[in-house]
Amino acid sequence: MEESKEQPDRERVLLELHYLPCLEYFALLRQCSEVILQDGETFQKQSYRNRCYLRGPNKVQILSVPVSGNTRRSNIKEVTINYAEKWHLEHIQSLRSAYGKAPYFEYYFEYFEQILLKKNKFLWDLNRDILTLCLDLLNFDIKISESSDTPVDLKEVDNRYYGLINRKTSFLDRNIYQEVGYQQLFGNNFVPNISIIDLLFCEGPNAMSIIGQSTIRCF
Repeated sequence: MEESKEQPDRERVLLELHYLPCLEYFALLRQCSEVILQDGETFQKQSYRNRCYLRGPNKVQILSVPVSGNTRRSNIKEVTINYAEKWHLEHIQSLRSAYGKAPYFEYYFEYFEQILLKKNKFLWDLNRDILTLCLDLLNFDIKISESSDTPVDLKEVDNRYYGLINRKTSFLDRNIYQEVGYQQLFGNNFVPNISIIDLLFCEGPNAMSIIGQSTIRCF
């Protein structure tokens, strides 16, 4: 199923980087001509910046990327990843366990595995690599750039969504993404707005169409 060629007016938007972002993140990106990643922000603990949610065999599963040192006032580009407990191998195994029998697992898994095995030193680089891959797999037509300027200093850039997509509040509290069901691998109840990797492994080429249906026009 091909996405309609008719596109809404598209905007330049300021956002932060997430780890294996949720569907709401991509519903927003779908409406953008350019996303400017804020590389001057201070790292926020227990946020989407280093965690994501999957549909596991028994429950919704959290994957978290451990970081090193005291990150209380650390610039996001300076946050280093801690590989002491080999979390990257655990995440790879979690993806296998959760999606090994998904229809499109074999088509996409290797790309994500290669990024995790790369063992990026910095969280920023890991998230940037994952976002670039996801946009490529989804055939997104969007420009990605970076800026250390504050939201106030960036002219002609929509910054109202910067930091808005966060795990402490529900997507229902915002006006970006609406639940559109698809066939998930486990359970009888659909779990909305989890990691994009769930949609890719379960729906493959149809993923972009579902993102389109899930998008609430917000510009």
